[in-house]
Amino acid sequence: MPFTKRQIIIVGIVIAAIIIAVLLFSGGSQNKGHKTTLTVWGVYDDKSVWGTITKQYQQETGNTITYIEKNPETYEQELIDALASGNGPDIFYFKNTWLFKHFKKIAPAPAALFTAQSVDQNYPRVVARDFTSNNNVYAIPLSVDTLALFYNPALLDQAAIAFPPKTWEELIAMVPKLKKVDTTGAVQAAAVSMGTGSNVNHASDLLSLLMMQSGSSIVNESYQTTFVSMGGESAMTFMTQFARLNSPTYTWNQTMDPSLEAFAKGQVALAFGYASDIGYIRSVSPYFDFKIAPMPQPASATARKDYASYWGLAVSKQSNKYQTAWDFISQMTQIEPNQLYAQKTNMPAAKRIILQTMQNDPVLGVFAKQAYTALSWPQPDPELVNKIFVDAIDAAANNRITSQQAISSMATQIDQLFNKAP
Repeated sequence: MPFTKRQIIIVGIVIAAIIIAVLLFSGGSQNKGHKTTLTVWGVYDDKSVWGTITKQYQQETGNTITYIEKNPETYEQELIDALASGNGPDIFYFKNTWLFKHFKKIAPAPAALFTAQSVDQNYPRVVARDFTSNNNVYAIPLSVDTLALFYNPALLDQAAIAFPPKTWEELIAMVPKLKKVDTTGAVQAAAVSMGTGSNVNHASDLLSLLMMQSGSSIVNESYQTTFVSMGGESAMTFMTQFARLNSPTYTWNQTMDPSLEAFAKGQVALAFGYASDIGYIRSVSPYFDFKIAPMPQPASATARKDYASYWGLAVSKQSNKYQTAWDFISQMTQIEPNQLYAQKTNMPAAKRIILQTMQNDPVLGVFAKQAYTALSWPQPDPELVNKIFVDAIDAAANNRITSQQAISSMATQIDQLFNKAP
């Protein structure tokens, strides 16, 4: 019997509804169920690491992950240029100090995957402060690195010093015992690589930490500097005393090798570095026996303050694979892939539950513990901020300007950078 006109219309509507339902549940609009390629740009981690940690994901989804390692020295500008031309990656490494400068370039995570509250619960608190804004999550790390004290146990033994310093006051007391000078008073072996900017690795991070330990937030919620009136001058004076010729704690100057290189060569007893620096030190001196201790704190401190520097994974706002990209990041930050990443890179993990298991590690345990007490601050342009800090430290160390003048100049320049931001 032939269908009536009404029956034909009803059948057509049903068929159309079925087709729409299939498309919706298959996630056609977000590439789910379709094999796709995600391009990831990163620094410091090589291709073999990413091949290992993404193997299971690629097998289960059929998606391809193309990881491209970039030169850290040119990475930011190359990334900016690629995004500007529409040829950027889907996912890229995003520095923990970049959110103020680059948040317009990245797409926040779907709330079904990450919320500000879930990040605060599952990661050290510094991650939520660095990568969330207005309840949006903009990046998620695989590792959280912190600044620590590296020391040469042989040199401490020669000076009859039983343990590395726990406080800055203890460190100052050790300087005369560890410093070696010739008959003219010139330093032959330094006690600590600290005091200048241009030849001290992470000098700006070190000064930032000293400011924070002195009570400064460095910038407030309105992105105005606060360290002129709180913590800045005392931190600058403390740091540069080790490079001032007329100081009783003089032990370091600008003629010396870069601090971590000097440390690896046995030219200095104490230095400051990140877990990511360990490989460099071993490349300079493969058989050098050094140890790592927690970052010194003020003797009067009632709570630890440490300093974080690390990378997160972010999704480009230009990517047409936004959902798939964030799904991938969600998978990579699960416990097993995060553990595998930490193992392959010899770095501390990022998730609280994994950091808990790493605290007794003889190398990474210090960094795992410090992640919980780590701080950082939003920077208008990290590269320019670093130069401002380094130049000011060198000027104060050489007595060209006072500590107060150095701090005031730094604040003025940083405030100007914040004010220029679009």
